Amino acid sequence: MIYCPAGRPLWFELARLLAEKGVAEPVLWLGDGVHDAKAKNSFARAEVISFKSINFKRKVPPRFYAGQFDAFWTSAALHQTRDHAIKLMDRSERFGASRGPEREAYFNQLCFWAMERVAHSKADVLLMSESPHSAPSYILYAIARFAGVKVLVFSAWPLAPVVTLRQGLMPPDLDINSLELPTEAKRVEALAKFRPIIESYIARFNDPENYEFVPRYMQIQAGRDPTSGSGKRIFARIKSLLRLLKPRMAYGAVVRARLRRSFNRMAETTAPTGPYVYFPLHYEPERTTNPDGGVFHDQLRTLAQLRAFVPASIAICVKEHPSQFNARMTGHQGRTARFYKAVTAISGVHLVAETLSSATLILNAQAVATISGTVALEAAILGKRGLVFGGAWFDGCPNVMRFTQALDWEAFCAAEPYDSTEIGDWLYDRLEACGLPGCVNPSNEKYFAAHYADGSQLNCEAEILADAVAATLAPRKLVV
Repeated sequence: MIYCPAGRPLWFELARLLAEKGVAEPVLWLGDGVHDAKAKNSFARAEVISFKSINFKRKVPPRFYAGQFDAFWTSAALHQTRDHAIKLMDRSERFGASRGPEREAYFNQLCFWAMERVAHSKADVLLMSESPHSAPSYILYAIARFAGVKVLVFSAWPLAPVVTLRQGLMPPDLDINSLELPTEAKRVEALAKFRPIIESYIARFNDPENYEFVPRYMQIQAGRDPTSGSGKRIFARIKSLLRLLKPRMAYGAVVRARLRRSFNRMAETTAPTGPYVYFPLHYEPERTTNPDGGVFHDQLRTLAQLRAFVPASIAICVKEHPSQFNARMTGHQGRTARFYKAVTAISGVHLVAETLSSATLILNAQAVATISGTVALEAAILGKRGLVFGGAWFDGCPNVMRFTQALDWEAFCAAEPYDSTEIGDWLYDRLEACGLPGCVNPSNEKYFAAHYADGSQLNCEAEILADAVAATLAPRKLVV
């Protein structure tokens, strides 16, 4: 198999178990560098690629392309892959220095490399611990799909240490209940611990007037983790200030300040007076838009499609993401002043100030639209209609529809709203049907630290995930 693991020990252990069970052995390894040395020692047949080298230093391994999968160059897949990959390069740009020709050449070189490697490896499956959100991993994913390689991608729930399994980037999630896992009893026991999290999450909306709509992860990004003491918060603030001593962070601070001034000049200080659809922007660059948005990974194009969908008499209210100007993050790599000018160039679209309450904007909106953000789920729990354009983890939730060209505004508005209890029941059902215990990165594990305190969660994850992958690849036993 071709394997792209994230940084937790779980993902190395998963590869080890799959090889031990005779399900699949890595022949090409591109993932978090923390595993590279162990992978080289444990899997003799695997070519281990340094992610840091190929993604940040742009040192593509010297392989000679010999015309494999030549139909790709004239296919629709080429244009979609290029669109995603060129934009994903923002994530590895420290100073935004590379010009268009440099990015084009790097993209093509990565395609040559991926085509040669996929053809040479003769792998039956590509397994990814999360959506590919770097140019090298996304191109490897796209070429593998084009070549007919089976693709399995884990997708995370933000509410709990739970992942699902997909055959590609977009929903639906695979029904784990139908796989008859040897470890099914362990899976059910592990997931039962997360039902109270869903109950607590739904209960937060019982009094929406007092709900501030600031998820804990955003508070952590801002250095205000509610679970940390004041001492830790002060230390986090000092650490954030010290980061400005690094040239790339100082550069980011200057660019970010200019962007914020541009935004403030264009933003309106009041919400639209008439009916409106609320479209809060995603933080960028981030996986939730690219690649999880699919063809709607670009927020400006998504807004243009939303404008065509929503009647002209109804405004669209756009608010910037709370983390976009965060000094601890790299939002300056995902915005330009022209982005905001383009937003305001769409008829009936109102770019509103950061000071406006997100809770009020949701509660007063006719509907809430997003690419893949949990804001649509929040709106749905409050009895509002939600519209998603990409591959949201809550795809299929009551009160939420995924946009298609066949959907029209009247049909969207005519749907009878469900109450929060029914949405909670749906979440329980999806957890039991599709959920697997696990989370992606060390930062996710830290975020869900309370669930890992006794070690029981860690002990079962790799075994259950290995059984799920093996059952998904059945009935054939892979030898690669």
